[in-house]
Amino acid sequence: MKHLFITLALSATALMATPAIVHAQTAETANHDDATIRKTLDDRGTAADKRDLNAFASFFVQSPDLYYQITTADNKVLLARGIDNMKKMVGGYMKTAPPATDSTKPASVNLRIAGNVAFASWSNAGNQDFLVLEKVGSSWKISALTSQYFNTGNFVEVK
Repeated sequence: MKHLFITLALSATALMATPAIVHAQTAETANHDDATIRKTLDDRGTAADKRDLNAFASFFVQSPDLYYQITTADNKVLLARGIDNMKKMVGGYMKTAPPATDSTKPASVNLRIAGNVAFASWSNAGNQDFLVLEKVGSSWKISALTSQYFNTGNFVEVK
């Protein structure tokens, strides 16, 4: 009976400690994922600023399922489905556009992580971006992007 009591006491102690350990690991993982995603977004912006198509494309899922949509300030919608089509679309732009003088890195990112999927959005002068990212191994890759450019005064955000 004494052994049963000791075994039960040790088991209860271990079970009570387990949620704290799991919670700490989850918080640590969430902090790591948050930092990794933010770095991914910054590095993607740097590659875009330098007009480095291969570096830029490396931050996206290498899949025909990629969704990449840009709405221009004159309301044209440019849509590329799949990594190959995205590279054609963005590559054409990068060949003709000079390197950026203003950074396309997001200034302030709204980020929500839900397991192996994350949602990011931000506004920079003249555009609003929304991205869906998925965890691929230990990296985060962009699987969907929509960017809307607008003329000054044509963006209203309800807060």
